[in-house]
Amino acid sequence: MLTFPRFKLCLGVLISILAMSGFAFAQDESVRKEIESLYAKRDEAFKAKDASFIKSLLADDYTDKDKDGKITNRADFIKTIENSFADKDVKEISNSTKIKTVKQGKDGNEMLVDTSQTIKFTFMIDGQTSQLQLNGKFRDTWMRTDSGWKLKFSEMLDLDMTTNAVESVYKFKEAGVKFVVPAGWKVEKNKDGSITVSGKDGDGYIVVTMTTFGPETSALTPKAQFKLFAERVLPAVRKDLKGFQSEEPTDVTNMDAGVQMIDQEFKGTKDGVEMDGLLWLLLFDKPVGIFMQETVNVSGRLDKDRGELMGSIKKIE
Repeated sequence: MLTFPRFKLCLGVLISILAMSGFAFAQDESVRKEIESLYAKRDEAFKAKDASFIKSLLADDYTDKDKDGKITNRADFIKTIENSFADKDVKEISNSTKIKTVKQGKDGNEMLVDTSQTIKFTFMIDGQTSQLQLNGKFRDTWMRTDSGWKLKFSEMLDLDMTTNAVESVYKFKEAGVKFVVPAGWKVEKNKDGSITVSGKDGDGYIVVTMTTFGPETSALTPKAQFKLFAERVLPAVRKDLKGFQSEEPTDVTNMDAGVQMIDQEFKGTKDGVEMDGLLWLLLFDKPVGIFMQETVNVSGRLDKDRGELMGSIKKIE
């Protein structure tokens, strides 16, 4: 029979167990918040290309293992991160971490964390902006040290990669303008300081060259500036296109935001393919000359891309 003294003893033991469980839960929650904070700060460090902070999170004996079982030590991992951050073709890096589970390891000084991560690299390849996206699952081992939690080991459980051409904004600083580069289009800088933007879809293509004018032309009227531009461009076009025909230049007209323009259309045949073309003078703070050629037959996508590109040309504020 349960006597009152024995009841008091059992009650005391039960209260102690519950108190210890509550303390352990509070400890687990506190550790989880610390770990979550470190991952959040690491994500920000990727965005800021702060290799020093990422380095500070690693234990001295840090290693990682990829999906194929290859082991990388701390020094090689840091070198890879630093090289990626320093690469001029890598325009942007982002890392997004979602914590799935946080469990205690062999003791209270070791935590096992399962995460999913999405890492995006935006970079230039042959003048084209592309994005590499890595979607991975990882199991990380964190150790408590005198200087806080440190990442000791990271194992890649799964990984898939996708690469896509992406739309981007290009700043033609010499001309003081910017514009949208449609996904899949290339931008090349020419020796004379001009730039060429091109897109292709099947047999159809569009090539747009943009150039600016020297300070010696600033005193000229818009019509005189256009005449100078046309005299530079059209002689070569006449030689290149069979059956060359051109319209008369338009008068100065106003575009959006008060920008003035003059344009002149032309057409002809190149290598048996019918071509359309346009000379365009945009009167920003600095005049911008645009020379465009395209096959008469272009896809709906290229037609849409061209409209997006030309309509997006704006002054750099």
